[in-house]
Amino acid sequence: LVEHTAAILVRLELAASEVAAQLNEASGTVRLAVFQSAASAFMPQMLTELAVRHPRLRVTMSQREPEQALYETWMREFDLVIAEEYPEHAARAYPDLDREPLTSDLLRLAVPPAG
Repeated sequence: LVEHTAAILVRLELAASEVAAQLNEASGTVRLAVFQSAASAFMPQMLTELAVRHPRLRVTMSQREPEQALYETWMREFDLVIAEEYPEHAARAYPDLDREPLTSDLLRLAVPPAG
């Protein structure tokens, strides 16, 4: 048995380093709810970059309207929601959900020329 000690130690060290690497690497599944225009505008590039940076991470994405997505995230059906809100029409705030602004867009009104 003594002659196997070195090989066993090498395997234990290899297993320990693999476990340590997995602890430092994001893995598992993230359930994402996103509204339609964000799904087409942001998500292709975001998912591509995420796959490169965290190849062991799996993302499931579902299209939802913001109000529904926020509620379902609060109910723990999703892990993350990308939602929109308009000035003077803020989405409902749910306890224990943190918000982080990603971007802002100017709203513009288009009307035909006077005349």
